[in-house]
Amino acid sequence: MSQNNLNKVILDLVFSANNKSSEKEVLQSCLPKYLHLLKCNAAAILKQKEADEWSVFHVEQDSQNYDIHTFLNIPIKNSNSHCSNQFYSQTYTFSNYGRITFLKKDNPIDLDIFAQIIPALQNLGQILISHETQVIKKETQRSLKRRMDIQSMSLELIQASAFENNLLTGEASSTPHLFHFLGYTKEDIPTTLEETTALVHEDDVANVIQAIADHQSGKNPEYYSEFRMRSKSGEWFWVEGRGKLLATHHTQKPHLLIGISQIINKRKNAELELIKAKEKAIESDRLKSAFLANMSHEIRTPMNGILGFMELLEDSDLDEKTRISYMRIIEDNGQRMLNTLNNLINISKIEAGQMPIYNTHFDAIETAKEAFLFFNCEANKKGLELLSRIPDYKHHHVFSDQNKIHAIITNFTKNALKYTLKGSVELGFIQKRNRPTFYIKDTGIGMRPKEQQTVFEQFFQVNDNKITRREGAGLGLSICKAYADMLGCKIWVESEKDKGSCFFLSLPNYQHMLSD
Repeated sequence: MSQNNLNKVILDLVFSANNKSSEKEVLQSCLPKYLHLLKCNAAAILKQKEADEWSVFHVEQDSQNYDIHTFLNIPIKNSNSHCSNQFYSQTYTFSNYGRITFLKKDNPIDLDIFAQIIPALQNLGQILISHETQVIKKETQRSLKRRMDIQSMSLELIQASAFENNLLTGEASSTPHLFHFLGYTKEDIPTTLEETTALVHEDDVANVIQAIADHQSGKNPEYYSEFRMRSKSGEWFWVEGRGKLLATHHTQKPHLLIGISQIINKRKNAELELIKAKEKAIESDRLKSAFLANMSHEIRTPMNGILGFMELLEDSDLDEKTRISYMRIIEDNGQRMLNTLNNLINISKIEAGQMPIYNTHFDAIETAKEAFLFFNCEANKKGLELLSRIPDYKHHHVFSDQNKIHAIITNFTKNALKYTLKGSVELGFIQKRNRPTFYIKDTGIGMRPKEQQTVFEQFFQVNDNKITRREGAGLGLSICKAYADMLGCKIWVESEKDKGSCFFLSLPNYQHMLSD
């Protein structure tokens, strides 16, 4: 082959390599031409993975089959070294990429031609390195995008955002995930600390600032705070902020707060429920202890009275008037103990779901009046005025359980008399919230707001030092609540400490008012 023809072939090799878009296309185009030019039987590209580790990347060969491992066993530096199986080899090394090895059977490779194609081999090496760089870059970009997609999906799943707040400039940036959960668009996401703070509940802002200051001063190893953040709709959500302060090359003082903000509404609500449950359990335990002590008092006291006065009745020298008074005391104590036992039985039936309902047609107003006026004697003894604000001509006919309506009014009245030291107790009937409603109003000691929330729970009793002697087991109002629920009624209390209370019994809507 003449020198001009050889130069043309070499230029063709360079041109064909330069115009291919991938490593594979470059090698498929060039290697057969190298084989033809050098009259070789096979050629292989070996890529260097580690210092002494190589792998076959691409092989071109003629019609005969060669063992690929042959290429791996050829020394890197050689000059027509004679290999096993009557092969001669020649290798050219590409810097930072690998090497190309040619094999020729029976005869040595023409070194003059090989030397002249080295510029083309150099060009091939540069192209291969360039393609590999592009492949690595694309793989890196794909890997980075995949990691970012995973990170974004993870933040979305846990309803969290990564943030970066500059405490010096007041700039703020954040990923959108948490804000999207709160209903904000991309344009709504805060870009300053002032805008971020505006979304935080005013009661929590001071705690967040203090948490940052504690971390900045070294008191805490990281920033941690729990606060409420307003959603687009105005609803408040609990958020947990966690991060660390970093410094930049501009300043040695840490001022970049980088971290994660995450919605913790479910956890916070669960914590609040646990706190409430704990408080309720503690209160229930306290009430049960008070109940047991009360039961001991409620049963032992009347029993001691009965036994004591029965013993006094044995005295034959008693006059008739004293004897009768002793018998009334015994009767009162017996009635008191019977009421206690009845309450215990009723609350047990209610809790077991075995309290029956006996509905009949009756006048609810007459029933309420009878239950109320039953306490005339007790009111007179305490010097209290018992008032009925229901006109005599008023009637209200219902189909319900008369005994349970009677029991609710009775318990309300008894409760009012127990906690009223002076003044009056009043029965009334009004239309409230479109429902016919009875009320028992007193001028007694009243209740605090917290006591009003638990007044219908079992074992509850108002704690007031003005009442030195409190009878009862704290079951009456809880029985009233159970009866009201069973009959479709509603009961509640309105009260003010030291000014009195008003208990309400609201009857179902389907009942109607009749007037004589």
